[in-house]
Amino acid sequence: MYSIYYITGQIRSIDVKISQCHTAKAALQSVKNTCQVQITSLKSSKNKITGDLETVKKEDVFEGEMANTLAPKVSTFKTDVDTVITQAEAIVTAINTEISTIDNRITALNGERANWNIHLTNVQNQP
Repeated sequence: MYSIYYITGQIRSIDVKISQCHTAKAALQSVKNTCQVQITSLKSSKNKITGDLETVKKEDVFEGEMANTLAPKVSTFKTDVDTVITQAEAIVTAINTEISTIDNRITALNGERANWNIHLTNVQNQP
């Protein structure tokens, strides 16, 4: 049988680990949110720039001819931005995986804590 001091020490240790998990999860969630905002911004910027190019494409007008000259550059820009968006979305997916791992760890720690609480109750109820 364990002593009350040992059991409460185990519970405190688990509580510290749970707190650390919550801190790490919050930090990951913050990075994830930032990535998602930036992804949305990149998509919007890409759509605006490529859309603006289409609106100035007019036959026999200087701006339309210039738009045709810029089209390959915009196409490269669009491809580059799509690559960055894909990479950022992969980061978000990896972060989600890490958050799930942390959630599983928290669940396991809560289970350990519950077991120690049972030991504590048993020791406290002894005559």
